[in-house]
Amino acid sequence: MNRILYIFVDADACPVVPQIESAARKYDVPVVLLCDTNHILTSDYSEVRVVGAGPDAVDLALINLCHAGDIVVTQDYGVAALALGKHAYAVHQNGWQYTDENIDRLLMERHIMKKARRTSSKFHGKGLRKRTVADNETFARKFEKLLQLLCLLVLSVLGLFPVSSSVSAAAQMVQVTGTAREGITAATGGRDIGLSPAVRARAALRNRIFLKYREMTVISDDQYRITQAAIRDNRAHQTPLRTSELLFNKCMHDGRYSEAAITASLAVLDSSTSVDRARFTLLQAEACLLRQDDLHAIMPLLQQAASELAAESRHDAAWQQARAMLDELQSGLSSS
Repeated sequence: MNRILYIFVDADACPVVPQIESAARKYDVPVVLLCDTNHILTSDYSEVRVVGAGPDAVDLALINLCHAGDIVVTQDYGVAALALGKHAYAVHQNGWQYTDENIDRLLMERHIMKKARRTSSKFHGKGLRKRTVADNETFARKFEKLLQLLCLLVLSVLGLFPVSSSVSAAAQMVQVTGTAREGITAATGGRDIGLSPAVRARAALRNRIFLKYREMTVISDDQYRITQAAIRDNRAHQTPLRTSELLFNKCMHDGRYSEAAITASLAVLDSSTSVDRARFTLLQAEACLLRQDDLHAIMPLLQQAASELAAESRHDAAWQQARAMLDELQSGLSSS
């Protein structure tokens, strides 16, 4: 793609495709509609991409395509979280924006609702309210405002539009980030011909970690629930580290990064060797990187892991593996 700014739409049963395309036409922004083989979409404006009918096929395709500064329209909180992790702008079909401040709460609410439905046959929750014309109009108004501000940002990067203080303030209201600005600058092919090496290295590291767990074979949902129940019923004993690792991998695979970080931190306490403490500290760092990309939280974890490895005199295979993990994280984050 010869990109500056793209709009990616999780288009399976999306009710606002006409509104998205109308705004995109006005600002000449390309749109990509993604759907699975169970849906048929046609458009005289957007590019339609049909992917396999797997449970996460559309989600993975969309996340692989989007970049910093792009707009992602989805009602799936998990997809929105991954889009935010790539510094894209995630918008719900009702017009409100996902942000770093609200995504954890939304994911937790979704988790609680799923858990309630699984544990009680009498629980049905509130049904979705029937969508109205006013809902579509609200989305169109909010979406066009976001698109307008991002287009102004692109022009300012190109030096073709002097951004006023009012536009800058409005841009902050829709979570315009420095990383997104760098992404747009890189896409323009202007004076800044690409992302800085630090940004590229960090993004590549996050993508490698995400794909590593996303493509990993993990325990089933039932196995996860059974294991968690067994741990709760056995409070007096430590959780076996292999069990903790299985739970961690499952959480990372499913995008539950906060839960993964907690699981890893508890495993550090259960570890009896410096190598195991280092390994689970590094796993905790990976979860933190995907969850919030906060160097202030991650760098102390890397320092802690380095200290644990330095204290170990026997450099066996487990030590070498942990050292390689540490080196990869430090390499991806050192220049950030």
